[in-house]
This record gives sequence, structure tokens and C-alpha cells, in this order.
Amino acid sequence: MQAAREYEKMSVFRIHLTDDDADGIPEAGEKVTIQPEIRNNTMGRMGELTVQLTVGQTDVPVDVNETILDGSTPDMGIPTREAFELRIPESFTGGSLILNLSYYDQKGLVNTSTFELPVGLKPILLVQDEHHPQKNMARSIERYTTIFDELGMEYTLYDMSLRGAPLPEMINQYESVYWMTGLDNPNQELLPENELAVLQQYLDQGGSLFLTGQNINDQIGNTVFFSEYLHAQSTSAAWTGSNRVTGVSSTDLGTGLTFSLSGGDSNNTQYSPGAILPQTTQSCGIAFSGTYRLIYLAFGVEGISDYQMAKTLISRSDQFLKHSSLADTQTLDNSYQVFPNPAGEELWIKLPDGATSPVELSLLDENGKRLGSSRIDANGELLQVPVDKLSGGLRLIPGIYILSIIAGPDRCVRKIVKL
Repeated sequence: MQAAREYEKMSVFRIHLTDDDADGIPEAGEKVTIQPEIRNNTMGRMGELTVQLTVGQTDVPVDVNETILDGSTPDMGIPTREAFELRIPESFTGGSLILNLSYYDQKGLVNTSTFELPVGLKPILLVQDEHHPQKNMARSIERYTTIFDELGMEYTLYDMSLRGAPLPEMINQYESVYWMTGLDNPNQELLPENELAVLQQYLDQGGSLFLTGQNINDQIGNTVFFSEYLHAQSTSAAWTGSNRVTGVSSTDLGTGLTFSLSGGDSNNTQYSPGAILPQTTQSCGIAFSGTYRLIYLAFGVEGISDYQMAKTLISRSDQFLKHSSLADTQTLDNSYQVFPNPAGEELWIKLPDGATSPVELSLLDENGKRLGSSRIDANGELLQVPVDKLSGGLRLIPGIYILSIIAGPDRCVRKIVKL
């Protein structure tokens, strides 16, 4: 997609979209307004242009189909003066709208450009958030879309280069979110604060996230999201020094997987996975199940040398992320006993032999909203914890709460009742 745009005199740089229910998801029966930003890709100045919109599907009415684009200089992106307006029929079942823009000056047609606008809500949101200006960037996202299509995974592709960060109102409607950052661009910030806030609130409300990227740990390794939500830690040796990845044989996700991050079927954009756990410089992936489910890979699926290995990894990840209810995670580990339950002003946690210190505790409400957290050194098998220390000093009303316990590689959740 990136390479193709370079040969267009004018191209769509960004679109600003509004719909009837303001969630950013165009749906059948809605009126949608689209105001594109257009980039001048020529070597010289372009004068004022008339821009016309047509829709590939002839049964989609366009109420406002023409606007003006002011003059622009090379590589300059500017919005059209007015937004286009269209109405999606109640009967529309096409999946995507094909939108065509035609640019005219006084002499006639200058250029055309086409882009797709997904319509309707699917179970999965696939976010393309790759910034690196490489020629084979299109191959990165094609690895995901091809595998998704072959596995029958229903998804909406969301291109952040066109639409910016997704709104919370949008992302919260999806059962699973696959967010790929690819090979980072050192000249652009990867996962800035506003994007982390969107992901954080999505996980707070119980979402399922698959996050991949070559250098995520380098750019957000000091954030609360990295440590408390991804359950990763920066290490002094963030570069593993090897491009080989071997799955942990004792896990459903990793058994039998081994591959390189270059050569073969890869897009050859990566050099080595990142190290994201302090226990070993060779840990480059995390799977977490609690009040939300998460898979974080410090490399991109597009870099996997063996296509079938990549497909197996996505298939297993899809199954893991689907089983996201609290009931599924309650039986994963019964070795961390919490009492008394119902609880008063303090809790006791019985740790298993060999539990790693410190122990990270987080308290959440029934809806998965994080109320507070605490990191406590374990000096024995019993851990005494004041409840107000977990709630950030807030006085809790009687009710049901969720306690997340992380001790090294051990991760579990416990439901507690506060009297």
C-alpha cells in the first residue's frame, strides 16, 4: 500500500470519519461523513482542485459528493474544505465500501485514488500500526490477513495511517484486538501515551489483546502499561542476540514451535526478538490470563520464517484469547489461597513453596476496572495485606472484587467478597 501511493500525484493521507452513534464503526442504516486529508506527491505546487466522491457499490446514496481541495506544495497534506456525506442502506451486507476520489483542475482529470471503508462490527479488530517507511510494509499486514482468511477468523482491518488511533467507543466493542506495530521507525513514537490509554481501558473492561512488534520494549519499557498490563519488565540485555525463537514445550501456545525471524517466508524486516522478562534474556513472549487475556510478542508474526508456524501460532492465539471469562481462569492455579473470604480490613495470602518475591497484587471491581495495586516482598509462606493498601487508600463498599496475583511466572486471579 505504501509503495503504490508513491506513484499517485494526489493520495489519501488521513480520513476523519463521523457516524450516527459516534463509535467510529460505519454500520448499515447510518449516515457517515468523511473528510479526507490529501497529500501532494508531486515535485511542484498543485493549484486548487475539485474532488469528487463515487462509491463502488451503486446502491449507496452519496448526499454530498463534491468539494474543493485548496492549493498545496510538495508532500503537503491538507483536508478538503467540506466533508463528503453518504448513507449506508439498511440492507447493506457487503463488508466494505469501495470509495473512489477523482481530482480535477481546469484542464480536466488530474488523478484518482481509491480506498476501502469497512462496514459493520466483526469479532476481531486487526490494527495496522506500522510506521517504518519500507517498501514491503504491505507484506507485513498481508501475513495477518492471509492467515485470518484461511482460518476463517472474521475481522475488521483498521489502518492507523489513515484513521489515527481507534476510539475507546470503537475498540471496546470487539471481542479480540490484534495490534501489530511491525518494525518501528526511530523518527516516530511507538505506542504513545494516548494509544496506551486506549489499550489500558480496553483491558480494564476485560478485553483480549494480541500485541506484537520488533522494538516495543525499547520505547515503552518504562511505562506502567508495560509492567502492570503486559506483565513484562525491561532488562539490561533487551537484545537477545539471536533470531531463533523456540516455543516453551510445556505450554499450549508454544509446544512444537521453532522458527527464525528472517529468511524463508518472512518479510525480512526483523533481526532479533526483544527480551521482556528478567528471569532470562531469552524470554521474548508473554501469555497472561486474568480479568483480561493477553499475548505479547516482542517480535512480529510477519517476520516468522515458516508460514505454517506463523499460522499455527495465530490459530492457537485465537483459541487462547476466546476463552477470556473469569470463570475460565479461576481454576488455572489453586496454590495461592486467599483468606478470610469474605474479608474485613485485611487479607492473608498463602504462597506456595518457591514463590517468587516480590508479589504484585492488583484489586479490580467486578467489571475489571483496576482500583489499585501494590508490590509486596514475601518473607515467608503467609502474606498479610491491608485491604486499603490494595485499593489505593479508598474505602471499599461491601461487594465482590477481583484480586490479581503475580509472583514471577505465576499468574492467577481470586474472587473475594468485601464485608
